Amino acid sequence: MLYEVMTLDYTVSTYGGEIQSVAGNNVGYGATGGTIFVGGRAGHRLGIRNSGATIVAEAAGKYACEYMTRGKVLILGPVENEIGSGMTGGELFIFDPKTDVPAKLHGKSVTVIDCAHVDYEWMHPLLHQYFARTGSRQAEYLLKNWADVRRGRRLRKVLPLAVARAMEDLKTAGTNAG
Repeated sequence: MLYEVMTLDYTVSTYGGEIQSVAGNNVGYGATGGTIFVGGRAGHRLGIRNSGATIVAEAAGKYACEYMTRGKVLILGPVENEIGSGMTGGELFIFDPKTDVPAKLHGKSVTVIDCAHVDYEWMHPLLHQYFARTGSRQAEYLLKNWADVRRGRRLRKVLPLAVARAMEDLKTAGTNAG
């Protein structure tokens, strides 16, 4: 698997305890595969037109996952507005300790739901890989507090509205089956 890693050097500074920008705009533009680790804040439009890559970042600017069609993106910290604008596929996961992510979504394109058990099962090893490659303090915090993060439902899943509606239709049909 191809990895691209951009990170801060946490061994030389604490950076004032703040997440610092390390990647500009449009990281992962049109990516069709591989894994991108951003050990810090990515600029605007992280994962725009992502169609198959796995991307992990500590934070992201506006329009993250805009027009995404496939792939998975995990953001471990703050995001700006208009998340998921035009998103038609793929999965976006955001650590949301302040429960402010729903207000930052592009409401005409996406919705937020709780993560399922299967989501946590693939995220945990990915977080370990990310921490090993970047030394991210945010990843370290999540790993040390994994049980509390899961129990508190602070990792949220963002899906295109059409996908969420189809899931709800399936759930409803399953309960009405004879």
